[in-house]
Amino acid sequence: MEQLYGLTNDNDALVTINAIHAINEILADKGGIDVTRQLVIALLNRIKDFNEWGQSVILDLCAKYRPETEDEMFDIMNLLEDRFKHASSSVVLGAVKVFLYLTQHN
Repeated sequence: MEQLYGLTNDNDALVTINAIHAINEILADKGGIDVTRQLVIALLNRIKDFNEWGQSVILDLCAKYRPETEDEMFDIMNLLEDRFKHASSSVVLGAVKVFLYLTQHN
């Protein structure tokens, strides 16, 4: 598992997404990958490097993350803002899902 978590920081976007998918499959009975602030911010900063499938996986992970502060919430929303202009409807809907999840308590 330690190696798979290490691969989530790989330079190759496909390796990163496959590592996340493998962790989610292995830990399915425990809720999947541990979604941390560090992981979410790292993935969102690289989201343009991923294909549509990878971006959808990242957006699903972001929907599971609960920011600790309002500033952190706005930082995540700012990183996702350009996903609304994406050609893929799954990416756009994934971004909407994250925005709705983040703002449901505000």
